[in-house]
Amino acid sequence: MKKHFIQMTKVLLACALVMLFALSVSAMENGGELEYALNSDGTYSVVGIGAYVGTDIVIPSTYNGAEVTRIENSAFKGNTEITSVTIPDSVKSIGAFAFHYCTALEGVSLGNGVKTVEDSAFYYCTSLENLDLGKSVEKIERYSFYNCTDLDTVQFPDSLAELDYGAFSHCDNIIQIKLGTGLVTVADTAFANCLKVFELYNPCNLTFPKKVDYKKYTAGEKEPETYYTVAINGLAIAVYNHTDLSAQSQLIWTDNGYVFSVHRGEYCLVSHTGNDTELTLPSDINGSSYKIFDFAFHNRTSLKGVNLGSGVTSIGNAAFNFSGITEITIPSSVTKIGAMAFNDCHLLERVYIADTVTEIGYGTFQRCYLLKSIKLPSGIKTIDIDTFCECFSLSSIVLPRELILINSYAFAECSSLVSVTLPSKLGAIGNYAFAYCDNLQYVYIPKSVAVISEKAFSACPRLTVYCEAQGAGDGWDASWNDGVNVNWNATVALEDAFSFLGYSTDGKRISAGYSIDYVLLDLYKELSSSTIDFGLVFASYELLGGKTPLNDDASPTELDIGKVIKVSLTEWSYTVYDFIMVDLTQELYSHKFVIAGYTYDGTEITYIQEEKGGAVSGKSYNDMMENAEENANEEICCPVL
Repeated sequence: MKKHFIQMTKVLLACALVMLFALSVSAMENGGELEYALNSDGTYSVVGIGAYVGTDIVIPSTYNGAEVTRIENSAFKGNTEITSVTIPDSVKSIGAFAFHYCTALEGVSLGNGVKTVEDSAFYYCTSLENLDLGKSVEKIERYSFYNCTDLDTVQFPDSLAELDYGAFSHCDNIIQIKLGTGLVTVADTAFANCLKVFELYNPCNLTFPKKVDYKKYTAGEKEPETYYTVAINGLAIAVYNHTDLSAQSQLIWTDNGYVFSVHRGEYCLVSHTGNDTELTLPSDINGSSYKIFDFAFHNRTSLKGVNLGSGVTSIGNAAFNFSGITEITIPSSVTKIGAMAFNDCHLLERVYIADTVTEIGYGTFQRCYLLKSIKLPSGIKTIDIDTFCECFSLSSIVLPRELILINSYAFAECSSLVSVTLPSKLGAIGNYAFAYCDNLQYVYIPKSVAVISEKAFSACPRLTVYCEAQGAGDGWDASWNDGVNVNWNATVALEDAFSFLGYSTDGKRISAGYSIDYVLLDLYKELSSSTIDFGLVFASYELLGGKTPLNDDASPTELDIGKVIKVSLTEWSYTVYDFIMVDLTQELYSHKFVIAGYTYDGTEITYIQEEKGGAVSGKSYNDMMENAEENANEEICCPVL
């Protein structure tokens, strides 16, 4: 019995030791700061933040007298407090998701012992600016640094042999990459959507995916032609490619965070480092003007405002797309705006473009959801594909007189557009150019338009089209209007350009509002070959007599019966006027008043009144006084367009 008891004790003791060993391998051990787990080989792995206090993590090389050789999977995943991490030479691997979504992490320094950075280890570390990969890394696995959007340069050690797919994809701000001499395998998507890469050091002369061709449809064409290329599935072919690692960099880094270079003999702004929300661009670089290069401010969602200054000559493709800007003024120094320059700027409300701009690329303002109005420069001849597509708030646009082409989908899904007057030189309208404009009611098409492509005005349920021509031309697709109403042989009446907004009184003065559609007025002048000035008059219809309420410049002036005050609120195609007559005599108050537009050709005044000839008569003062309590504090209501 005693012998049996001793044997049983030995067995139980052995089991206990096995269980203790198993627990020591798998159980967490808190070292007072970071958390560790004992590995089967007697070394330790860091498995969590533990009781560590602070934002700068320094991984020790030893714990409990044994080496720390690994940062375990998901060890710091989702920690939004860490700002830096320093890893010692003892660590050989960084586990999958180890620093996944550590969005405050700004600096990472790998020791010279790290061989492998595993799957998604630094995925979405959007604040990561400084990355030291050490000297021993051999493999960077998939998505390891995916969407690290603050990285602007990356240098790989010669030890690196393999970059897995997506390793640095969507690192939007990388402008310089230095590959090592030992690189053998680079996945096609290792640098997918790294669209700003300007300079590449490639000592192994590796081949990267070519850019992807975009297509465009020109009105009347059945087959698309190559239009624009941009890398979306692989590394953009850099402007400067070096095979010699010692080659001098072509980038010019300024103290205020701007990065310049020279491209085709012209200075260009490549990028800006940092997360400033407001920027004023330099007036020059080394005494010279410069262009803003492609993707320079791409995906800078923190950027709310930018002053382009006077040094910029052109704006590159996708230069500001997906940025957070709310307003932009294009100065007179600029002559060209590239494709997609401001597309997907979802907060952009106001755009002012100098008349010096003669070219605007395709998709430039696509999906600028808050953009309300815009005046295009007079020299623009083409509105390209998708230029204003899905600008849901766009309600007012001034089209240039020299415009000859509105390309496919140019204004598709502009659901706030109400009316469009097309200029007299327009020759072609592309596929679906105005499709799905739910509130579009009025479009005037001049007889110059020879081509209207498939479903140009499709799905516009409230639309009536006024065509100057007597019928559809040979170049008009059978589905061009897709069932909308059409008035043929239509003309533009001068009265249509003027709209009465309303009037009110406070018992001492009378005020009235009027709007002028300048696009419609300009079209009328072109069609009628007229040269006229125009304006508004607001006065007593009976007391006006034979007086001309105009000065030599055909503008309203003071009348004997009251003082005219003009307040104008201008936003591109419309001007809203508030005409106020003050210090009025009782004589005026007792008469009806008229609100009318007029034209003046230098010798003759023609009054244009509402209802095409009928006077717009307001209530007399006596009528107003009958409801004095109700109207005493009434004010004019002039909508701001």
